Parts: sequence; structure tokens; C-alpha cells
Amino acid sequence: MLLACLFLYVGGVIAQTQVNGTVVSQDDGQPVIGATVQVPGTNVGTVTDMNGRFSLQLPSGKKNIRVTYVGMEPLEVSARPNMRIVLTSDKQALDEVIVVAYGTTTKSAFTGSAAVVNAEDLQVHTTSNVANALVGSVAGLQMRGSSGAPGASQGSINIRGISSLYA
Repeated sequence: MLLACLFLYVGGVIAQTQVNGTVVSQDDGQPVIGATVQVPGTNVGTVTDMNGRFSLQLPSGKKNIRVTYVGMEPLEVSARPNMRIVLTSDKQALDEVIVVAYGTTTKSAFTGSAAVVNAEDLQVHTTSNVANALVGSVAGLQMRGSSGAPGASQGSINIRGISSLYA
């Protein structure tokens, strides 16, 4: 019985391979934080930490990993211990990103009003936080303050919500 358990344990250890490494950017050599490292064809995966490091158990029979990150070209490589994976920037630059409250959308499928606020527009305002700099920059944006006491929360930001017809 002990011998049978030993063979099952050794078989389980041999079946999975430990893979670890670091994901960095080719542009500046800095670690890529939050890159997805996944075994293709499975649901086994992980995300890189603050230093771009990852650790993953490869299932038996799998030898490759796929690394993806927004704005970088996806890369599939052969897995081995202590890897250094270099991601290159995607040649296609993002034109505009539209953030919606209920999911994601493409620019062509988006209906409604969208506003663009650049960093240069925000730097014109002298304020202690970004939320105050947005006031007056976007049509329909309203900021309601809280009590006004020192250290109190900033209040709330509403976009076309307070005075709209169906608010």
C-alpha cells in the first residue's frame, strides 16, 4: 500500500511542471505589471505581480505558455524555469478608449455623447485633485460636495444624473 501511494505521488509530481519568470517591456526594460500568463487550451493561468514576476504549474502534456497585455503583442513561448519574457509594443496604437458602465464597446458601436479630456486640459486648473479639475471640462458633469469639514470625503460626481429628465 505504501509503495502504491509513493508511485502515485511521484507520478503526480512528474505530471506537473513548475514554471516561473519575469515579464518585461522591450521599450524600457521595466516589468510589466498585470500581464496575463496562461497555458493555451486550458483555464490554468496567472497574472504578473508588481515586479513582473509570475509562477505557474503546467499541467501534464503542456509545454507552452501565452503572455498577453493590453498595448503589447501577445507572445507564445516554450515554458521553462526562470524565464525572462520580453513583450514588444503593439504596432497598432489605440485610437480612443471608451469606458462605459455596463461593459466594453467599440467606437463605431457607441451611441450617445462622449467627452475627451486630455492631461493638458487638466493641468490648466490649479486644484488639489483630479476630480475638481474635471468640473467645467465635461458637459453635464456635476460635483456635489460633502460637509465641507477638513478631512471629509470629496462628495460625489454625477454625469447627466441629477437634472436629467429621467434621473
